[in-house]
Amino acid sequence: MIRFAHLSDTHVCKTYKGSLEPLFSRCQSPAENTAACFRRLAREQVDFVLMTGDLIHEGTAEDYAYLREIAEENLGGIPVVYVLENHDRKQAFAEGMGLPLREGSLSYVKEFPELRVIVLDSGVDGKESGAISPEQEQWLAQVLAEKTEKTTILAFHHPIAWERDSLAMPVSPSFRQLVKNSGVAGIFCGHTHSNSLDDWEGIPQFTADSMAFGLGMEKDGLSFTNRTGYTMVRVENGTIQVHQEGMTPKPEAYMTFTWEQMEQMIADGSPKDPTN
Repeated sequence: MIRFAHLSDTHVCKTYKGSLEPLFSRCQSPAENTAACFRRLAREQVDFVLMTGDLIHEGTAEDYAYLREIAEENLGGIPVVYVLENHDRKQAFAEGMGLPLREGSLSYVKEFPELRVIVLDSGVDGKESGAISPEQEQWLAQVLAEKTEKTTILAFHHPIAWERDSLAMPVSPSFRQLVKNSGVAGIFCGHTHSNSLDDWEGIPQFTADSMAFGLGMEKDGLSFTNRTGYTMVRVENGTIQVHQEGMTPKPEAYMTFTWEQMEQMIADGSPKDPTN
C-alpha cells in the first residue's frame, strides 16, 4: 500500500503582476496555503507528493527556488513529483529546481514501491490549452512497453475529460488507443481549479483542486471562489482510493442546505431555495 497527496495549480510567486494581480491580492496567499498543506502532509507521513502543474504563476527561476525552499522547510524530506504546464516556464524550472529537461519537455518516470508514475508535459508555450506532442507519445509507448508488476498512473496538467468537452485537452486517436490498452490504472491532472472524478475510456481521471483559488462553472460563465484543497490518494493491490481535503477554513457558499432539505430535494427530484 502506498499513500500520496495530489496537489495542483499552486501558482506560487513572490510578486504577482499582470491582469490577475487583483485576484491574488484578494485571496489567501498561495505560498502560505502550500506551506500549510506541506506541514499537514508531513504529519500525515505520506509517501510522496504529486503536483500536477501551474507550480508558479508565470514566474522566474527565483520563484521555483522559492517553491523548493517551501517544500524543503515544511515537508520533512518527503519527495515531490513535479509536473509542468501552461503557467510554468521550463527553463526557469530547470534552473530553480535542478531537474533536467528532455528535448524541451519534462517527461519522466518516477518509481515507488508498488507504483510507477509516468509524467507527461502537456504545456504549450504561450498558450492556455495543452497538447501531448508526437515525440512524447512515442516516448510514452516505449515506457508502457516496459512491463511491470507495479500499478501505473499517468500525470499531466490538462484534463482529457471534462464536463465541457470543448475545454478538455484533445488527444490523438493513437494516444487514445495506446493508453486505453496499456493497463494504466488512473490519470491525475489539474488545470480546472476544482476537483472531479471522470471516466475516460474506462480509466478514472482524478482532477485536483487548486491551492491558489477555486473556479466554479455556472450556466452563464465562470466564477472565482476562495475554495482551496488537495486530494489524498491510497493505492493498494492495483486499486485507487481518493478523498478530498480542504485547506480553506470557511469556503464561500452560494447556498446552504440542511440534511433534511437535501433528503427532500432528492425525493422531489429538484432543488429548492432553503430560504423559502
